[in-house]
Amino acid sequence: MQIYSVSHLIGGALTVTVNGRENAQPEGEFQHARKLSESFYMYWGSTNSSVTFEVHGYTTGWVGIGFSSKGSMIGADIVVGWVKGNTAVITDRHGTSINAFPPLDPNQNLQAVSGKEIDGWTIITFTRQRVTCEQEYDRSLTDGTVRVIWALGESDPISNQLTAADKHKSTDTGSAPMYLFRGTDTANENNYTGPEFRRFDITTRNLTLPARRTHYNCRIVKLPTLTTKHHIVRMEPVIENIRNVHHMLIFTCPTSWTPEGIWQPDTDVRCGVEGTPKPDCNHILTGWAVGGLAVTFPEETGLPLGENNGSMYVLLETHYDNIDIQEGIVDSSGMRLVYTPNLRKYDTGIFGVVQHIGGLHHFIPPRAESFTTKVPCKSICLDSGRHTTSFKIAFMVTIIAFYFGPSWYIAKGIEVIRSSENQSLAVHHVLLHSHLAGRKMKMRHFRDGKELPYVMYDNTYDFEYQEYVKLDPYVTILPGDELQLECTYSTEGRDYVTEGGDGTHHEMCVGYISYYPAVDFDGCAAFTHPNDSLQYFGITSYDRTSSDWYNLQSYSVTSPPAISGKTVLDVISEHNWTQDNISVFENYLHQTSKVHVCLKSTPETSLVSVIDINPRYVPPTETCSSATTLISSLFMCTVIVIFSTLILL
Repeated sequence: MQIYSVSHLIGGALTVTVNGRENAQPEGEFQHARKLSESFYMYWGSTNSSVTFEVHGYTTGWVGIGFSSKGSMIGADIVVGWVKGNTAVITDRHGTSINAFPPLDPNQNLQAVSGKEIDGWTIITFTRQRVTCEQEYDRSLTDGTVRVIWALGESDPISNQLTAADKHKSTDTGSAPMYLFRGTDTANENNYTGPEFRRFDITTRNLTLPARRTHYNCRIVKLPTLTTKHHIVRMEPVIENIRNVHHMLIFTCPTSWTPEGIWQPDTDVRCGVEGTPKPDCNHILTGWAVGGLAVTFPEETGLPLGENNGSMYVLLETHYDNIDIQEGIVDSSGMRLVYTPNLRKYDTGIFGVVQHIGGLHHFIPPRAESFTTKVPCKSICLDSGRHTTSFKIAFMVTIIAFYFGPSWYIAKGIEVIRSSENQSLAVHHVLLHSHLAGRKMKMRHFRDGKELPYVMYDNTYDFEYQEYVKLDPYVTILPGDELQLECTYSTEGRDYVTEGGDGTHHEMCVGYISYYPAVDFDGCAAFTHPNDSLQYFGITSYDRTSSDWYNLQSYSVTSPPAISGKTVLDVISEHNWTQDNISVFENYLHQTSKVHVCLKSTPETSLVSVIDINPRYVPPTETCSSATTLISSLFMCTVIVIFSTLILL
């Protein structure tokens, strides 16, 4: 695993200046770093069994950091430390209430490493096991999403126990979802400031959001005029209203596309289900979802820009979630592309594995403890882009051979064709996306009748943290390989059917994969045909009664007579949705053929089955182990810090 130096992670300086305050450089090198606020930094590195954290808080009081499932103190695994006199105290605690101070754990499952105060900052370092045996109080730190919570105290505790007098600073507390052990972008923006790097913003411009919950805005943007091919090497979100921007997608328009009608450059148009149909701009260039950070491509690859006969226009599609139905919100969010004329070895491509949305194609029963949707992406589709590439090469070689004749051209061309058809795809980034009911997501990978390790998975999916994850190592997709995206939802607390759709209160199941070398392939879409899914409820025919084809309320049952006149939504809602019946319906969908659409320049449709191979891949199980601890009679981890050492530091 690559180890990043602190200067690489936080901008190339020995110290970080925050509002005139210098945050001291960490003691060593860490794999990860995160600025949680202007006054709170976290650095960490891990082995297979343990993780070491170094926490910097701008205070001369106590610092607290915790790991939570939902960002609350309740049930959180919490560490609080302070430096008093010559002694640093670092304690293992747990949250019992939002307002109560966290009590000590019966067992102190951490090892104190060091603690100091320097220039107004309190710095504590500790090591803990990734999986501990004290499950009642400690939270295992896994590869999935975790919410890190933090707080700063105004002063050191009066005693060795936190009390109501040891309150935290009201402005220095917060919560942030993140992956602790997966690769996210660590390259600083300052690494891309040389003369060879250029920037181009694709954003809305002072768009006033309507007072509705869900709004999709589309905007045509003309790309820079480039006479030669360039590579996009980094993509940075430009977010003005983090509370309201749900996700963004940028699509390239065909080379033959020209502005017409309402689709003019730099004009905002309401699009999506309830708006104007989008123009024929369907090739994914890039995307962003709530919680995402910048994405930097590996040094050997980049997204092509400005090729001969390349796209001149892109479509920015932005999903706004105006949760408070507020009037007067103005937004200019979008994406910043960093590109260079210095070409890299490979062109990167992006494809999606997508559950087709819309109520008839995707819906989830009410009150479901667990309900899984499966989206296959079969080899007939994954391999088709390679074949398209080889056919283009074959055509080129045929023309050359026709004019020049030497057999070398033909032999060389056949070699290139075979190489193209057999080429592997190197997957370097993955983004998984669902909405509020999403709980688990995984991209499964199959080869030669066996299941390989997951391309990507998240068993603690958090809607507010949807990050492009850099894979280390890359995942290789060979000809004949197949993928299957699986999304597990929970609708406990919902007494209504959750429909697939664009709104945050609807659901999606999407995975975006960045890979190289690029081929003619935009992805796979799959769904159960409505005739099959509705047959389960005894519906044999229905008519659409409004222009809203997404909403199940828009379809009226016409047969059988016993339920004729009811809406499809009514019939599904009236079903006896016990947990057993939810499982029966889930299994029915998994055993029913899927309509499988291969998304490329000429889409292809077929009927396929979900992939069900045994034995299933089982991720390695992490077992708990007792941490080596420094325990005092008060169950505290105490480190004696010599002031002369502080002065030298």
